[in-house]
Amino acid sequence: MTTREEMRSLGEEIVRSYEDRISGVAQVKKAEAERKRTEAKEIAQRKSDVSTMLKSFNDSHATMSKELKADLSKVAPALKQAEAERKRTEVKEIAQRKSDVGTMLKEFDEEQAGARDEWQKLTATMQSKRGGVAVAVKPPVEEIAEEAAEITPETAALREQVFEYLANHPDGTKLVELAEEFGVARIQIAKVVRNLMDENKVEKRDLLYFAV
Repeated sequence: MTTREEMRSLGEEIVRSYEDRISGVAQVKKAEAERKRTEAKEIAQRKSDVSTMLKSFNDSHATMSKELKADLSKVAPALKQAEAERKRTEVKEIAQRKSDVGTMLKEFDEEQAGARDEWQKLTATMQSKRGGVAVAVKPPVEEIAEEAAEITPETAALREQVFEYLANHPDGTKLVELAEEFGVARIQIAKVVRNLMDENKVEKRDLLYFAV
């Protein structure tokens, strides 16, 4: 091969090498462009999915909120009615307790008046028989009436609570323990317990009190 032919062959080889490089670069650019388009599509799809998810969540939240408001609107009147009924019942119970206490006091007053009359007749009879001066003695029923006058709805409720407490403690309870349990003065709890003992509902053994 002559020098001229070698130079032509070398030139052709250089041209082919350049064209191959140009073609490779073009393919790389094309692949990169395709990758970017695919990535852009994926990003757009993810944004769409997130947007759809958020919209679904907002719709569900709005529906749930609407249902809760509807349920509350249905229940609210019933709750209000129940509260009103509870207050009416409480007022009736308080009125009934006051009425019961009033009736009890009235009965004590009537018994006191009758006992006073009988006591006066007795003292007059004794005076006429002995020919002496009648001594004004306070009938025991007046002492009972004085204690009855102290009975209030709160006292009546406390008596029930003390009796129930003693009934639930069969081993007995001391007076100081009752005072601490119900948060009242010892003298007040002592009066309550004494009234229960007078009614034979409570008995005392040593320093302990028991429900009968």
